[in-house]
Amino acid sequence: MLAAIIAGASLAPLAPATAAQAQKIELGSDAFVHTAHWEVVSGRADGRFHGSSLRTFRPGERATLEFAGTAVRLYGVVGRGGGLGVVSLDGYVAYVVNFYAPNKATHREVYASPQLKPGKHRLTVDVVQPHDRTAKAHYVNLDGAEVSL
Repeated sequence: MLAAIIAGASLAPLAPATAAQAQKIELGSDAFVHTAHWEVVSGRADGRFHGSSLRTFRPGERATLEFAGTAVRLYGVVGRGGGLGVVSLDGYVAYVVNFYAPNKATHREVYASPQLKPGKHRLTVDVVQPHDRTAKAHYVNLDGAEVSL
């Protein structure tokens, strides 16, 4: 099982952030850095944050968000073409996200961190080989993030 406890983090449930306490980060911003084979999906009116998302189906690809805050929520697009992504926080594997769902859903929360010590943190999403190698698609599709300040 891919899981690890994040050093110094409390495992208490993450309380919803208010607008004054949270910063929304879209994928087109300089805050998200990614490897070469990600595709920007834009101009969508289906609920994606600012109508766009960032996706890839290639194992080994990575997207990274560096942020300052006390928690982070990651949003994505899930659906029948979804694959697997490993979320790491500050260098520790935190969660395996399955982007597969029987029905497409946009701006779906796919990861919420525990409360973190105030300061700078790094969230990464690594694309991994799906369980079913015969699947026609296995996208990891990121829609944005929300950082609690």
